Amino acid sequence: MMTYQVSAFALAIVFFANISYIVNADQAFYYNVAVQTSGSTKFSAHEGKLKLSVVRIGEETTEDFILTPRAVNLTMNSRYTGEIKSSIGLANIKSVYLSWTLATPNSPDFATEKPSIYFDEIVLEYWYTTSVPAVIYGYPKQIEGHRLQKFCPSTQPIGIEHANGASFHACGPMVEQTY
Repeated sequence: MMTYQVSAFALAIVFFANISYIVNADQAFYYNVAVQTSGSTKFSAHEGKLKLSVVRIGEETTEDFILTPRAVNLTMNSRYTGEIKSSIGLANIKSVYLSWTLATPNSPDFATEKPSIYFDEIVLEYWYTTSVPAVIYGYPKQIEGHRLQKFCPSTQPIGIEHANGASFHACGPMVEQTY
């Protein structure tokens, strides 16, 4: 009888571990994204769309997003925000690739020279709620917090031409606060 109970217990642990793995494999991270344009006077405003690709550490896999689905006026010293849903955790993001396109890409005004927009940084922020066992009262306690990571280009500011892009890598420590 004891052998049956031990086997059933072991099977239950394996089953739970497999379910936990499957659930975590489909985990989604919702990031608030902020893209900062430079205060540089090297560019003029243009109507366009911002696009991001998130690259996972150790893999060549990327996830692509359109940060501004509708064209916006890309101006100096401005912040553009949006939300993305990624399967890559913040600690596993190797880099963020930023590109932009004109709202009217075939404009004759830019037939000979592509316009550039200058960017300073990209900030990804992840808000979360987690339950931890409470030792004193015996029921789970909710902890809320957020993680924030800045991503910077190789040179600041960096000029990106229409339909081109640049990689931004983590700069500075990841900031984490809990409440």
